Formats: sequence, C-alpha cells, structure tokens
Amino acid sequence: ELGVQFEPLKEILRAMNVCIFEKEGYEADDILGTLAGACGENDFCYIATGDRDSLQLVSDKVSVRLAKNLNGTMIYTPQTVLDEYGVTPIQMVDIKAIQGDTSDAIPGVKGIGKKGAEDLIKEFNPDIVIGAGGYVTAPVIWAAKKLGHKTFIHEQNQIPGVSNNSSS
Repeated sequence: ELGVQFEPLKEILRAMNVCIFEKEGYEADDILGTLAGACGENDFCYIATGDRDSLQLVSDKVSVRLAKNLNGTMIYTPQTVLDEYGVTPIQMVDIKAIQGDTSDAIPGVKGIGKKGAEDLIKEFNPDIVIGAGGYVTAPVIWAAKKLGHKTFIHEQNQIPGVSNNSSS
C-alpha cells in the first residue's frame, strides 16, 4: 500500500519545485550520502530522515533532523552525536559494525553490544581501511581478537599489528 503513494507524492513535490533524486539499484541512504558529500564549502545541508544510519553523514556542513517515533525530531550536529553516542559521526559506522544491526543484516561481533562497541571505538580511535568486499574497520578486528574470535584480513589490506593469517 505504501508503494502506490509514491507517485502521487512525487507529483505534489514536483509541483512545489522540490528536487527528487532516485536511481535504480540504489537505496535512499546511498543517495543521501552522495548528496551530503556534495555539500559545498559555502553550503549547509539538512537531512530529514528516520534512519539513524544518516548520523554518520553529520559534519560541520551537514546536520540530520532525525524523527524520533511519536516524540518529534532531534537535530544532530557533530556535538550532539558525540554527546549522545560518545563517538564522532564517522565512527557511527564502526559502532554498527561491532555491535551489529539486524535491520541491515550486519552480524557484528558476538558478545559486544552498544556500550562495548563505544568503549572499543574510544580505546582504539581507528582509521577506516578498505577491505576486500567493502569497508573493514580496525575496531572490528580488535574486538574480534579481544573476544578470541578468528579473523581474516585480505592480503591487500595491511593493518599494523594484525597479520593476514591471524589465528586469535
């Protein structure tokens, strides 16, 4: 039933001169990320969404107005992300990778939840490195090692202190 509502909504938005961005094969958050990245030096962008994944896009140039169920909305800036989650916006990706997210089919590291993920991020303050099939982050590897899980690092991705044939 939701799908049939999109075309009439698009017609209304077009009549109001609101730009609509869509691309076959891409999810809305991919498009939002691209648009947030295109926010210029003299621009300021707002993202209105109900998806917490957009918090990773928050910067000095981008704020997110996040819908909070029936409790209204909250505007997230780099400071409010730090205050609420204890990490920077870009580190929200690491939090999700470590603790997992069933809605996005991200398994996370067994035995680590929100608090443990935040603690690991704060302790290691990682850089993101590109993995074989996407992004592999250093805290995911450290979290797995800390819990004694086996890890595998693609041979092209050298992370200091982590071997490619890790058995711990």
